[in-house]
Amino acid sequence: MGAYALVGMAAVFAGASRAPITAVVILFEPTGEYSIILPLMLAIVTSRALTRDTICALKLRRRGIDLEGPARGALIGAETVASVMEPLPAPLATALELTEAPTG
Repeated sequence: MGAYALVGMAAVFAGASRAPITAVVILFEPTGEYSIILPLMLAIVTSRALTRDTICALKLRRRGIDLEGPARGALIGAETVASVMEPLPAPLATALELTEAPTG
């Protein structure tokens, strides 16, 4: 009966934090029982299917903050990569001394 409670607690943690391997390790470390790993993995998959977000992401989504797109006012989505790229510098000659190398 205690194994069901342990599996349930670890499944809730895995579903809330999206850290399934951590949940398996946290449960296996104190118990040392291999027999509860498979039911735990099944419970983790089930919890993943039931909830889309973590607890933190769910709170932000309820406040109207979109986590999928860029933040409002951020320049990250406004420019293309080609517009901010700079050309590569010319390679140095192999016979060039360190003191002769151009700086900046």
